[in-house]
Amino acid sequence: MRTSEMGRFDTARSRGGMRKTPILQRAEAVAIAIIFGGCALAGSAKDRRFPVEVVQRDDGVVIEGDKTFGHLVCLRVDLSRLRLDPHGSSLIRTVWEVDCPKGEDCMHTLRYGEPTVPARAAAEPLVHTSTGEYYSCQVRGGNGWGFASFTVDVDGNVQRAGDVHLP
Repeated sequence: MRTSEMGRFDTARSRGGMRKTPILQRAEAVAIAIIFGGCALAGSAKDRRFPVEVVQRDDGVVIEGDKTFGHLVCLRVDLSRLRLDPHGSSLIRTVWEVDCPKGEDCMHTLRYGEPTVPARAAAEPLVHTSTGEYYSCQVRGGNGWGFASFTVDVDGNVQRAGDVHLP
């Protein structure tokens, strides 16, 4: 495969797939900025990034932040659609979104799909991710923001996403 005219694809191979190019990394950053757009003021605590982990426990998938947060959105990202949809309208979709009541930072740890937290978007099941697909759960609040990306294998096990490979 040749590099496209728009420079969207990198032909360098890594572990059997195409590695994420700086353009795709910037596209992912833009997607995060759109989701969190307007929520951070320059120099404020909301600008600070803090670590977020997604772990699998006996009771399900858990999102853990180093700090409390008031908003969480989980997305399914499908970079394999980039060739079919160069504008990106079908690359990212929300699979779950929740807010703390009264706009407060009330969450430090939250189980995916937790029914006791009011949801803006009901939780879709976390299903197997193919090459080029992954989930990203992003949190924000008065303490800053963070995100963690992960994949789901055929057995339903969650794995931290490293480099995302295009098919």
